[in-house]
Amino acid sequence: MDDFFAKLGGEIVDVDEETFDLFSQCPSSQDLGMVDAAASLLELSVAGRDFEIAQSPGLLQSSRGGGTTGAAVWRSSVRLAEWLAWDRNPLFTTKALHSESTILELGSGISGLVPCILNSKTTSQ
Repeated sequence: MDDFFAKLGGEIVDVDEETFDLFSQCPSSQDLGMVDAAASLLELSVAGRDFEIAQSPGLLQSSRGGGTTGAAVWRSSVRLAEWLAWDRNPLFTTKALHSESTILELGSGISGLVPCILNSKTTSQ
């Protein structure tokens, strides 16, 4: 883990200054919204692997009491999956994560894509 933490850079000493610096930067112009809010089936390719993911476009428009979690695939999920699949990902190169790691996904809106990518590196068992 020390190798991983070393790659993160220096420790934040002044939280107010760090927050000011972050909010002073221009926001990214990349759209991290839904991949396609109208599609009921998405075909995606991440790290050379093809996926078909079912969505519920109508659920996004509903006022369902249980919420709409998992109804759509977000661009940020695809970016996270690509980063995790990257062969030089510091989480794996520094052994912060490895084949014996246990990962608990708590409904972060990743639509099953990230667990599919991690499956080749980790297991749910």
